[in-house]
Amino acid sequence: MLLLLLERKKGLITSGVMFTFWLLLTLTGIVPFYSIILQEEDMHHAFQAVTFYIYYALVALELFLGCFAESSDKRSTDKTVWHSL
Repeated sequence: MLLLLLERKKGLITSGVMFTFWLLLTLTGIVPFYSIILQEEDMHHAFQAVTFYIYYALVALELFLGCFAESSDKRSTDKTVWHSL
């Protein structure tokens, strides 16, 4: 979070950090998602399964939207901005 704030303050693009965050959440959620699908016969925890499906769908949506978040401009390639960090 601190890295994001510093990059925003200096006018840098933060899409890479956010993309990495959403990618890691998506990848680490694959195993629980698969486990819940396999345990769907046991409907005692239906609320937990539904909420996890909604959560995982939103994480995957954020990952997809993160791919189109910001476009690069002249400021992001300027090396003087990195020296002032």
